[in-house]
Amino acid sequence: MEAAGEGPRGSDRARMPHRRGVLLVLCFLAAHAAPGEAWTDADNRTWRYWISNGGVCLQGCGSPAEGELDIPREINGYRVTEIGELAFAWCTRLTGVTIPEGVTNIMESAFERCPRLARVRLPASLARIGIWAFDGCAALARVEVPPQVAEIGEGAFGSCGEVVLAAGNPAYRAESGFLLTKDGRALLHCWGSGSVEIPESVVRIGDCAFSGRKEVTRLTIPAQVSSIGEWVFSGCGEIREIIVEDGNPAYMSRDGLLLTKDGRRLIRGRNGSVAVPRQVTLIGNGAFEGYGGLTDVTLAPQVVRIGVDAFRDCRALAQVTIPACVTNIGTDAFRDCPALKTVCTEAGNVKRLKNLLVASCLDVSGLTFVETPGPATASPEPAPGP
Repeated sequence: MEAAGEGPRGSDRARMPHRRGVLLVLCFLAAHAAPGEAWTDADNRTWRYWISNGGVCLQGCGSPAEGELDIPREINGYRVTEIGELAFAWCTRLTGVTIPEGVTNIMESAFERCPRLARVRLPASLARIGIWAFDGCAALARVEVPPQVAEIGEGAFGSCGEVVLAAGNPAYRAESGFLLTKDGRALLHCWGSGSVEIPESVVRIGDCAFSGRKEVTRLTIPAQVSSIGEWVFSGCGEIREIIVEDGNPAYMSRDGLLLTKDGRRLIRGRNGSVAVPRQVTLIGNGAFEGYGGLTDVTLAPQVVRIGVDAFRDCRALAQVTIPACVTNIGTDAFRDCPALKTVCTEAGNVKRLKNLLVASCLDVSGLTFVETPGPATASPEPAPGP
């Protein structure tokens, strides 16, 4: 495993609160604690593993994996059957991997955030691909999924390209730039471009489904969609228009923003200068992540929580206004914002806000804090939907 380079994107995901913090701990333990068993192959590469259900669950290499990686079929007479959680996560120099026949399970985040990984060969024996397994592998332009894969976790291919399903897959289908469940009700991944219309059958948009799709410029969400996951639109700053069809009971769009129908949760932001609508109380995880054209943002005076990665990698963001009612700022909410110099907040709130920002892993030493006489000024409440 390699923890160097960019590192994890946050400290939690939708299914597990503070998951990313857990992952950081797991990464540390994996690197420093007893690794179970170790085996060295003929090429003098050391593999870490343990025996699970009579087979090998591979935990990674003794040194960071890089270049082309051929995972062994057997270790010490045991067949390799699983690629473990985080086994090769954040291996920033890994460019290709061949997974042997016999492997049935690629576990959670196994190859997450391997930015140079451009080729993956999956075995016909594979039955499961865990959540976030290849999330953040932006160089992976095409993945061929074998026919027996019956479970693909949400976010498994976040920021990746086209997913090609073998004929006869029992659980999923790929069509018109989308990876969908067989019944079409859940959208797991998109690799479309330009103006994209989500199929009318979809009711759930999964975690990271549009993550990193810089090629999408316009998006239509059908009336039937009633559930949208986390980090769905991170890195999608080029979307200039989001249309939520009339009659949608759960979501609405306003001024390029995507919000829950009650206006309380902001799911997806936009570039430019943004005043968050007054009714918003929660900035969602990754809501503005990677939006390189965001210059300044004023949070509504009712906002109480800023999600994980909410403004991460907003490289032009120079000023943010954060009201005193904010009680929680998620990990890495303002990570990799090199232009951020000014933070405005109400008089008397500076010390408390600094503590919140430091707790979110932000170095505040280079920031100028400006005290304002009253709460932030935000745009009016969004009009209620039909």
